[in-house]
Amino acid sequence: MDTGILRNLTDGGEGVSGRITKLESIEKRVAKNTGKKRTLEQKERMSQAQLVRKQKSEEEQQAISEKISANRKGKGIAPKSKEHKAKLSQLNKGKSPGKRSEETKQKMRKPKSDEHRKAISEGRKAKYAALRTKNIC
Repeated sequence: MDTGILRNLTDGGEGVSGRITKLESIEKRVAKNTGKKRTLEQKERMSQAQLVRKQKSEEEQQAISEKISANRKGKGIAPKSKEHKAKLSQLNKGKSPGKRSEETKQKMRKPKSDEHRKAISEGRKAKYAALRTKNIC
Protein backbone atom coordinates (compact mmCIF):
# COMPACT_ATOMS: atom_id res chain seq x y z
CA MET A 1 0.00 0.00 0.00
CA ASP A 2 1.48 3.34 -1.03
CA THR A 3 0.99 6.09 1.55
CA GLY A 4 2.60 8.92 -0.42
CA ILE A 5 4.83 11.12 1.69
CA LEU A 6 3.13 10.10 4.92
CA ARG A 7 5.30 7.38 6.38
CA ASN A 8 7.56 6.95 9.35
CA LEU A 9 11.26 7.29 8.70
CA THR A 10 12.24 5.26 11.76
CA ASP A 11 10.86 2.28 13.66
CA GLY A 12 10.39 4.50 16.68
CA GLY A 13 12.27 4.75 19.93
CA GLU A 14 15.54 5.91 18.36
CA GLY A 15 14.95 9.55 19.19
CA VAL A 16 15.06 12.36 16.70
CA SER A 17 17.46 11.65 13.86
CA GLY A 18 20.04 14.38 13.32
CA ARG A 19 18.69 16.70 16.00
CA ILE A 20 21.18 19.15 17.44
CA THR A 21 20.16 20.52 20.82
CA LYS A 22 20.81 24.22 21.33
CA LEU A 23 23.36 25.12 23.97
CA GLU A 24 20.76 27.32 25.71
CA SER A 25 18.39 24.35 26.07
CA ILE A 26 21.12 22.19 27.57
CA GLU A 27 22.06 24.93 30.03
CA LYS A 28 18.41 25.39 31.07
CA ARG A 29 18.02 21.65 31.64
CA VAL A 30 21.22 21.49 33.69
CA ALA A 31 20.19 24.51 35.79
CA LYS A 32 16.76 23.00 36.41
CA ASN A 33 18.17 19.66 37.58
CA THR A 34 21.22 20.91 39.48
CA GLY A 35 20.89 20.38 43.21
CA LYS A 36 17.68 18.39 42.85
CA LYS A 37 17.32 15.81 45.63
CA ARG A 38 15.98 12.42 44.63
CA THR A 39 14.36 9.95 47.00
CA LEU A 40 15.62 6.38 47.26
CA GLU A 41 12.45 5.24 45.49
CA GLN A 42 13.13 7.59 42.55
CA LYS A 43 16.75 6.45 42.34
CA GLU A 44 15.68 2.80 42.32
CA ARG A 45 13.09 3.42 39.56
CA MET A 46 15.68 5.24 37.43
CA SER A 47 18.16 2.42 38.00
CA GLN A 48 15.62 -0.23 36.96
CA ALA A 49 14.66 1.78 33.88
CA GLN A 50 18.31 1.90 32.75
CA LEU A 51 18.77 -1.83 33.36
CA VAL A 52 15.71 -2.67 31.27
CA ARG A 53 16.82 -0.26 28.57
CA LYS A 54 20.24 -1.94 28.30
CA GLN A 55 18.93 -5.52 28.14
CA LYS A 56 18.22 -6.64 24.59
CA SER A 57 17.17 -10.03 23.33
CA GLU A 58 19.21 -11.95 20.74
CA GLU A 59 16.68 -10.96 18.06
CA GLU A 60 16.91 -7.26 18.98
CA GLN A 61 20.72 -7.40 18.95
CA GLN A 62 20.68 -9.15 15.57
CA ALA A 63 18.23 -6.58 14.15
CA ILE A 64 20.41 -3.70 15.35
CA SER A 65 23.51 -5.35 13.87
CA GLU A 66 21.80 -5.81 10.51
CA LYS A 67 20.52 -2.23 10.54
CA ILE A 68 24.03 -0.86 11.19
CA SER A 69 25.50 -3.16 8.56
CA ALA A 70 22.94 -2.05 5.96
CA ASN A 71 23.60 1.58 6.80
CA ARG A 72 27.36 1.19 6.28
CA LYS A 73 27.07 -0.50 2.88
CA GLY A 74 28.29 1.71 0.07
CA LYS A 75 30.00 4.22 2.35
CA GLY A 76 33.59 3.28 1.57
CA ILE A 77 33.76 0.59 4.23
CA ALA A 78 34.84 -2.28 2.02
CA PRO A 79 35.04 -5.84 3.31
CA LYS A 80 38.59 -6.84 4.13
CA SER A 81 40.31 -9.81 2.55
CA LYS A 82 41.90 -12.51 4.69
CA GLU A 83 45.36 -11.17 3.76
CA HIS A 84 44.38 -7.66 4.82
CA LYS A 85 42.97 -8.93 8.11
CA ALA A 86 46.20 -10.89 8.74
CA LYS A 87 48.31 -7.75 8.12
CA LEU A 88 46.16 -5.69 10.48
CA SER A 89 46.38 -8.42 13.09
CA GLN A 90 50.19 -8.44 12.87
CA LEU A 91 50.35 -4.65 13.14
CA ASN A 92 48.19 -4.61 16.24
CA LYS A 93 49.77 -7.52 18.11
CA GLY A 94 50.74 -6.46 21.62
CA LYS A 95 48.88 -3.18 21.43
CA SER A 96 46.10 -2.52 23.88
CA PRO A 97 43.19 -0.54 22.43
CA GLY A 98 43.00 2.93 23.88
CA LYS A 99 46.42 2.73 25.53
CA ARG A 100 49.00 5.38 24.81
CA SER A 101 52.75 4.91 24.93
CA GLU A 102 54.75 6.73 27.60
CA GLU A 103 56.32 8.86 24.87
CA THR A 104 52.91 10.01 23.68
CA LYS A 105 51.78 10.73 27.25
CA GLN A 106 54.89 12.87 27.83
CA LYS A 107 54.23 14.85 24.66
CA MET A 108 50.67 15.50 25.81
CA ARG A 109 51.83 16.61 29.27
CA LYS A 110 54.35 19.07 27.84
CA PRO A 111 53.28 22.61 28.80
CA LYS A 112 51.81 24.55 25.92
CA SER A 113 53.17 27.96 25.04
CA ASP A 114 51.01 31.08 25.38
CA GLU A 115 50.83 31.25 21.57
CA HIS A 116 49.60 27.66 21.38
CA ARG A 117 46.94 28.24 24.08
CA LYS A 118 45.79 31.41 22.31
CA ALA A 119 45.54 29.58 18.97
CA ILE A 120 43.42 26.85 20.57
CA SER A 121 41.19 29.48 22.19
CA GLU A 122 40.72 31.39 18.93
CA GLY A 123 39.89 28.19 17.08
CA ARG A 124 37.20 27.29 19.59
CA LYS A 125 35.75 30.81 19.51
CA ALA A 126 35.56 30.67 15.71
CA LYS A 127 33.91 27.25 15.81
CA TYR A 128 31.18 28.33 18.22
CA ALA A 129 30.67 31.65 16.43
CA ALA A 130 30.03 29.70 13.23
CA LEU A 131 27.58 27.43 15.02
CA ARG A 132 25.75 30.43 16.48
CA THR A 133 25.35 32.00 13.04
CA LYS A 134 23.72 28.76 11.90
CA ASN A 135 21.57 28.96 15.07
CA ILE A 136 22.70 25.51 16.21
CA CYS A 137 23.79 26.45 19.71
